[in-house]
Amino acid sequence: MKDWKESNPNLQKGIISLYACYAKLDGLGKRTVAAVMSFLVDKLGDVKLVGLIKPVLMDLGEAVTPKFISNQIIKYAATAKGPKILQESCVVLKDICDEFGSSGVPLKETIDYGKLAAAHTTPTVRQAANALFVELYKHVGDGIRSFMTDIKESTLKLIDAELDKTTKYAKGEHEKKRFAKGAADPEPGAGGGGKKSKPVDDDDDPFASLPREDIAKKLNPKLME
Repeated sequence: MKDWKESNPNLQKGIISLYACYAKLDGLGKRTVAAVMSFLVDKLGDVKLVGLIKPVLMDLGEAVTPKFISNQIIKYAATAKGPKILQESCVVLKDICDEFGSSGVPLKETIDYGKLAAAHTTPTVRQAANALFVELYKHVGDGIRSFMTDIKESTLKLIDAELDKTTKYAKGEHEKKRFAKGAADPEPGAGGGGKKSKPVDDDDDPFASLPREDIAKKLNPKLME
């Protein structure tokens, strides 16, 4: 099927079912998943398919890492024309953050996508964007506000009002519900049995993955006055 252009709903459901099976396989590659992501993101806007696609995306996140799936969702949703796609993509990114932890999403790209959705003219898209920001805030805290300075003032006030009502997770309070394959097993009582080693990721410092720049040479005496 060229470019996944298929209008038959039964074939569409068949594609989704096929990838639901792939998600359970060991050794599933990112190239295999990337091949269908444009189709899956596009069909998030289909009320008849969205309920089937969401769990597949979560399972694929376990198979090839949630951050890869998040990046793919953002890649295709950011250029989508249908407001339902933008809305549901916000919902999926929010769920990924909740189920995998803040390391499951690329922080800056997710915030940028949230800003795009927050500026949309459709109320349900803006509401979904606000919910995404709230979920990010629970994990990251006030640090996300520094990435939101270029949002329209009236929109930013609404987002700030929601964030002000939100309590950030204390360190270690959030318990992941899902883990990428190959990660260390969670501690007993923290989402499953297994070894006592916890998965190693950047949840403790969600900003650790952001690019850094050495500004030491730019700090001259005049600037520091």
